[in-house]
Amino acid sequence: FHYFYLQLFYACFAVSWGQFVVEISSSTGNHDWAHMLSDGAGNAIAVWQDARTVPAHVYGQFFDALGQLGDARPRITLVRDHPQDQGGAVDLSWAASDIDANPSPGVTEYRLWRSAPTNAAAALAMAQQRGVTSNPDEAAATGQLYLPTAAASGYAWEYLLTVPATQAATYTRTVATTTDSLPTDNRRTAFMVQARKPSAPTPAFWFSPADSGYSVDNLPPAIPSPFVGAYAAGSTHLSWNPNPDPDIASYRLYRGSSLAFVPGPANLVITKPDTGYVDVTGTAWYYKLIAVDSHGNVSQPAAVVPPGTLAVDDEGSLAFALSAPEPNPARRSSSLRWTQPVAGHVRLALFDLAGRQVRSLVDATLAAGPHERAFELRDDSRAALAPGVYLVRLDALGRSLVSRMVVVR
Repeated sequence: FHYFYLQLFYACFAVSWGQFVVEISSSTGNHDWAHMLSDGAGNAIAVWQDARTVPAHVYGQFFDALGQLGDARPRITLVRDHPQDQGGAVDLSWAASDIDANPSPGVTEYRLWRSAPTNAAAALAMAQQRGVTSNPDEAAATGQLYLPTAAASGYAWEYLLTVPATQAATYTRTVATTTDSLPTDNRRTAFMVQARKPSAPTPAFWFSPADSGYSVDNLPPAIPSPFVGAYAAGSTHLSWNPNPDPDIASYRLYRGSSLAFVPGPANLVITKPDTGYVDVTGTAWYYKLIAVDSHGNVSQPAAVVPPGTLAVDDEGSLAFALSAPEPNPARRSSSLRWTQPVAGHVRLALFDLAGRQVRSLVDATLAAGPHERAFELRDDSRAALAPGVYLVRLDALGRSLVSRMVVVR
């Protein structure tokens, strides 16, 4: 057998791996007219005439600056918003490195990196606070920002987490973004995946090309509750409790001439960040209130008919509303409260984020007024609710109200 080798030296390329030998071909026959070309990024392509066949053919082989044949870089395939959350996360998927394969895997783990803010002032402040290094191992170990010496992407990177290589074809992890999409601006966060072989005698790593995506707050706020009002002497005094959602930006108050009115720009009274308002109109109205979060999501409306409104009895003063669970987060038990202005059939149930019903709490005809349903997280010898986020849904009067409940250990 005839073995063809290329001897590479530091002086030939601007790379830092020093002098070593890379076996390019072990085929039989002569190997002639060998040439080596740089790809301009520290890697090389070897070409030669190979006499393994008659007539001889020209062959080529790409290898990187670490002497690895072929392209060992992982490749990001998807950066997609993580569904049904309050924003701040995406699902990041990547195709494995070509050498993450049996029987002799060439990488043992993947590091995930996230871009530092691209805003110049924010990036400078972060760099001054955390420090900057051109060594990714040092950045991962110390929390400094990694700034490649030849950063084609133009980003500085912060280390997120390490994923063991398991010889899977693809990998997926949910990772945090630095910002969320807004109604007027899809603010993107870039990511990069690093395949690593950290063990001696030849530690090595390969970075994927960068890719980016944006996260979205998919969940509307809870209905403001309780929403109450009282009319006297030409003024309606309205008040409501602060919503439990952490990202509430404001409340929109609307008024109409009947309980069936639809909230819209034409009947908007005021937008307020706080929880009360006195409407001086000289007469009584019907009111609806909507909560708005910082990402533009809006709640279902809470309705109220203040006592004193003409042609409305006491029953009409009740708002159809579902309060947030108490306590929330819950460990052992929880309690749900709601009000309904008229008697009717009510269904109250818990659902997981995939939309599967995990617990039916009420399925009965109930009288008008306030109601409460307390329950244990391990109820009637059923399996305990696993830690996580659940949706509480109240179906009544041809409407559905939804709130969120968090279960913790």
